[in-house]
Amino acid sequence: MEVFILILICTSIAAIVLRVIYLLKKIDSETEYSYENTPPNFTEENGSLYITIPYYAWQTKKLAAINKLYSKEFIFDEKRYITKCHWDDKNNATSDIVPKNSLSERIFKNYYALVDLAFPTMHNNTIIGNNNFIGNNNKINNNPSIHTISINKTDKDEIIKNINSLIDSEIDNSIKNELKNFKNDLSTNNVTHKKCNKLCLILEKLSKQAPYVNLVTSLINLLRTIN
Repeated sequence: MEVFILILICTSIAAIVLRVIYLLKKIDSETEYSYENTPPNFTEENGSLYITIPYYAWQTKKLAAINKLYSKEFIFDEKRYITKCHWDDKNNATSDIVPKNSLSERIFKNYYALVDLAFPTMHNNTIIGNNNFIGNNNKINNNPSIHTISINKTDKDEIIKNINSLIDSEIDNSIKNELKNFKNDLSTNNVTHKKCNKLCLILEKLSKQAPYVNLVTSLINLLRTIN
């Protein structure tokens, strides 16, 4: 009798656990993940820059979204980063880490990636430390955000074409104003890396809206190309 009761209790507990896992996986599958709800944590290790993004073992959709958003390149805090390599779990990042089987490490995971800050190419300049040197070692400001970007006519025309299409669509007026400002900067050759990154961040949010996915993605790719 006691054995039967014990089996019944264990079965009930197992059923509850499975039900909880099912509900958690359902929440994950119904959540839309973006840069806003998967922000990276930056750390510097042995002179290299890494990011970690926490997730739970049952969040398969979140992990897939993280890989899609961060596995190649991404923009954070108006700076562009290139991902050199990445791992689904930090514990698997290096071969000399002994696999751990504790319950917490089975549940709590960390996406882990080695990244580089993508500095823009400075034509005819040499980037040295925190300063640029040009001509006879004349020091100039090395803040990438203040330098204008040289854009060829083909790219400029394509960007303006996409911007005009978005301005004519039913999007928020604040985004239209940002697009108009950027278009004006294009016409006056006053586009900087900071302005380009800012517009990319705005467009990333708009890219989640179904009617504009292709158009916005095309514009973002163009902006990243010139940036």
